[in-house]
Amino acid sequence: MLRLKPLPVAIRQVDVTRITGRRVVGPVTSWQTPNGPLLVEHLAGRDAAGHLLVFWWSPAHDWQVVNVSSIAGPKVGGSPNIFFSNHKLGDWAGSSE
Repeated sequence: MLRLKPLPVAIRQVDVTRITGRRVVGPVTSWQTPNGPLLVEHLAGRDAAGHLLVFWWSPAHDWQVVNVSSIAGPKVGGSPNIFFSNHKLGDWAGSSE
């Protein structure tokens, strides 16, 4: 999985798979959240086994990943989506197996 950085950054691509050791299949969804003065980048997608993986990066930390399915239980059968309500952290939508 490659994450494209906005211009005018000299290096425009980051190999998130290489950094985290986790690979996704199919489309991903992305969003940003503030953390104090920092902006945190998030990506979410499913792996080949259907686990929902959430990746995040901030200027304070390199890319990290968490297997949300191992915490919450259900696997993802389709593409994950995120939507925002009342300007809060997103609610998840997607189909489960």
